[in-house]
Amino acid sequence: MPPLAMSIRWGILGTGGIAREFAEDLLNYTEMTVVAVGSRTLEGAEKFKSSISNSDLTAFGSYEELVASDVDAIYVATPHQVHAENTILALNGKRPVLCEKPFAVNADQAKAMAAAASNNQQLLVEAMWTRYLPHIQKVRELIPELGEIQLVEADHGQSLLHIKRLTDPNYAGGALLDLGIYP
Repeated sequence: MPPLAMSIRWGILGTGGIAREFAEDLLNYTEMTVVAVGSRTLEGAEKFKSSISNSDLTAFGSYEELVASDVDAIYVATPHQVHAENTILALNGKRPVLCEKPFAVNADQAKAMAAAASNNQQLLVEAMWTRYLPHIQKVRELIPELGEIQLVEADHGQSLLHIKRLTDPNYAGGALLDLGIYP
């Protein structure tokens, strides 16, 4: 697959596994760069920095420092329950945001995020990558030929009960807000 030709300098807010995957994919498959990472601690940001290919990355020990830095856009990759708070911080800092799924934990949070984007005239999108997979695009092409859809059955089979965030309501866990959205 040829690299996407865009010149966006990303800041990553959060240092979990999905943030690392995002950074590596940007560096390996696009012309975009990851220039900064923000964590709750400088130690966490430095550890993230050492785990990816781009050693020129600037590490910040707070999300506020990342937002105030010279990045073009911010990818929010923090735990679900703080997506709204972190996204609004970035939007109020006049940064466009790509927010990891789930976009928000509830409708009130989603409305507050949308209002912050509108008030600051910034782009806000959810990182729902499945929408852009080739087979999903093919399904969209076929739907008009199929006629009116009466029923859709979908499953996602994966045992991940050992991952605390997937089962703990304090982390906005559960099928509705995590892996269950894929089907």
